[in-house]
Amino acid sequence: MRKVIEYVLQDRKTMFRDDESGREYRLIGGQNCVPETAFREFMATKIQHGKDSGVFYKHYVQSFKPNENVTPQQVHEIAMELSKYFVGFEVLVATHIDEDHWHSHLIVNSVNVDTGLKIQFGEKNLRELRKFSDEICQSHGLKILKPYEKNSPVAGINTREYRAAQRGESWKFKLMSAIDSADKISQSKDDFIANMERVGYSVKWEKQHKYITYTTPEGQRCRDNRLHDEKYLKESMEQKYELRQTERIEQARKSVGAVPNDNPDVRNSARGFEQIGADDDRNSETPNPNARANRRITDMGELGAGHSAENHGRNEKSVVGDSVMRKQTPPRLRGRGKQIREEDFGYFEQQVGKDGGNTSSTGQHTEAADVAMDWNRGNVADSALRLALGIEQLFDVKGKKLELEQGEKQRQKSEQKNYHKKKKSHGHDMSR
Repeated sequence: MRKVIEYVLQDRKTMFRDDESGREYRLIGGQNCVPETAFREFMATKIQHGKDSGVFYKHYVQSFKPNENVTPQQVHEIAMELSKYFVGFEVLVATHIDEDHWHSHLIVNSVNVDTGLKIQFGEKNLRELRKFSDEICQSHGLKILKPYEKNSPVAGINTREYRAAQRGESWKFKLMSAIDSADKISQSKDDFIANMERVGYSVKWEKQHKYITYTTPEGQRCRDNRLHDEKYLKESMEQKYELRQTERIEQARKSVGAVPNDNPDVRNSARGFEQIGADDDRNSETPNPNARANRRITDMGELGAGHSAENHGRNEKSVVGDSVMRKQTPPRLRGRGKQIREEDFGYFEQQVGKDGGNTSSTGQHTEAADVAMDWNRGNVADSALRLALGIEQLFDVKGKKLELEQGEKQRQKSEQKNYHKKKKSHGHDMSR
């Protein structure tokens, strides 16, 4: 209280020079007290009534906008009239005119001189004081502000919180900063709660409760409506995250819709590669002139070193994939467990020689190879595996051919043996 009184009584703030009389004097005054001895008088009243603890004073400021059609004397006079609202209390009045916005400070002793009771001042009293101030200003021909209405669903900042925020010691402002930081990197309610927990704050956000309750790492609890801004309210936060979810879904739809399904150049990223129908003259009535141009003999044994065949700047893998094998293999040969007839293998070998090229023991395939595969740098391992499967399938069929040939030879030998037995038996019967 002493520091506040010393501040408002500063000469440089209250000194006024009257140009008409040439006099200088301070714009200070008091109700039931003398300004220069106000502190001692305030304390004497408190001690007299045994109220020298708790709340010591109330502080109010009456301000005027810059360039207001009023003189410093009038500003001070209006403040002195306003001090009469505090009946029976000691009031120190000091008018500051060192800045463009002239204003008056009213320091009110918390103990009533007459009754010894402490001041009780709530929202109702504040409205009455404002109304009284407006009436005084209007009587002096001054404009007033619109009637004050408290419409905000959140609590305003009090003096204690304001001073703590100025010193950087407000835990509530630290909480607000943490909420802002977590909100920037969160796309949903669950993301927000997880991000808050990472920095030590717990969040109680339940559907059946009206407010979000935060608990700081030090244990302080705070509802969302005590954070001085409507953006922290539960309703505002829920609307924000619902909007973000909608925007994400919309962006995902646009991203998917940007690639048409009938585009022949679309690749199957999950499989790593896919047969190209547009660049393969086997699948088109009109051959593509670039399909076979400048294709070199590619050594499959060096797939990791130089696994590309030049084709007008396009990278292609000279391999036989399982998707091609399935298309070129007749239905009767697709089941590995089924018996393969020799005539079927002849058709299969003919088709592979026509479409897939001649695969020799050196692992090369000829210039007549017509398998166009899409080169995907990220799927080299997958492609190599499919190459191995294709070669394995080819040699497996050849092995089955040899097996059939051996079986056929055995069958022929058996038939010849049976034939000779029958012939011998028939000759024996004739001789009898």
